[in-house]
Amino acid sequence: MGKRKIGIIELMMWTVLPVMTRKPIVQIIDVTATIDCVPLIVASILSKKFAAGVDGVVLEQWNAADKPPHVRARVPGRAGLRGGGDRVAIEMGVSIGSLRLKNPVMLASGCCGYGVDMEPYLDLNRLGGVCLKGLSVAGSEGNPPPRIWETQGGMINAIGLQNVGVKAFREEKASKLRRYDTAFVANFYGHTVDQYVDAARKLDEEPALAALEMNISCPNIQEGGIQFGTDPASVYKVTKACREVASKPLWVKLSPNASDVTATAKAAEEAGADALTCINTMPAMAIDVERRQFRIWNKVGGLSGPALRPIAVRIVYQVSKAVKIPVVGIGGIATAADALEFLLAGAKAVQVGTALFVDPQCPYAILEGIEDYCLRHGFDSVESLVGKVEDPGARPRCHE
Repeated sequence: MGKRKIGIIELMMWTVLPVMTRKPIVQIIDVTATIDCVPLIVASILSKKFAAGVDGVVLEQWNAADKPPHVRARVPGRAGLRGGGDRVAIEMGVSIGSLRLKNPVMLASGCCGYGVDMEPYLDLNRLGGVCLKGLSVAGSEGNPPPRIWETQGGMINAIGLQNVGVKAFREEKASKLRRYDTAFVANFYGHTVDQYVDAARKLDEEPALAALEMNISCPNIQEGGIQFGTDPASVYKVTKACREVASKPLWVKLSPNASDVTATAKAAEEAGADALTCINTMPAMAIDVERRQFRIWNKVGGLSGPALRPIAVRIVYQVSKAVKIPVVGIGGIATAADALEFLLAGAKAVQVGTALFVDPQCPYAILEGIEDYCLRHGFDSVESLVGKVEDPGARPRCHE
């Protein structure tokens, strides 16, 4: 099979900006009316695979009938470090508070269903963890379609937090997770403090779960619809209430829409959060100019993907400097270099989401790329490189 090296621009054309070179994948899948199965169906229509190496990127052709490839990061001259001889062991494990992950790469909530949905395409045992689809006590049918729209550099979605509900999850889904050796984190939400507390209490009783992750980007219907995550007082109140009923590690997923995200981060920390995940999606809109209609039934959806990453990296850096609890980075991670940005900015782990819709097995390459980076730069563990971005010192406050 022939191979050729490609440059970074061409690589971006195939990965970061697929809308410019192939059919808008997620548009094809929207008829399913659920984001859960997008990665699984997309895997069958991809036509390329990538292997990242420090000497360039090798592009290999593969047939659509083949199984999705196992993407590997290859570092010339380092084979002896990987396979025998004077092997150098890199400690890939990281601690998120009291929870120890075998490595820093997780799947993000909303992009992998209830974990087992990715079973045909990923060995979940190789991952640090999986954040499950957001759950509420009562469940939700979500929004009507169209609910997803691929845009340049990312995707807009307004699924509407469709989920089966906590009771059905525990009865029908949770038992399937117990056979895996990885950390499953239950993402949950509510529209009142009592709803959050009820969900936290019930999920805390599930032995298949290693931690809970609060989605605080929901409107508080008792406070005029303001998002919990944009108001430090609301963040403190709902986090503290859930902390009082949950014994498992409690993570709070921060909203990027707060005027001062460090204030909401500190509020969550003071209320007892064990870790913070940064960030959730940002509000976005797309319009069909020919039909003069909104691309999304809900008009506004959440923007995810590479376009979000610089914002997420900035917030991870600011939050990690403002709090003492661990930070988990999310937002547009598709490659090892993307993940390393977050780790160097201060995140102790990362979550991969939208990239799964293009390559469901990209976490493998991300993991190996992080390990290769540690080998090349003399780090003996992932934790030893966290927050190691070099600070040149004080700079003028204006950033434009």
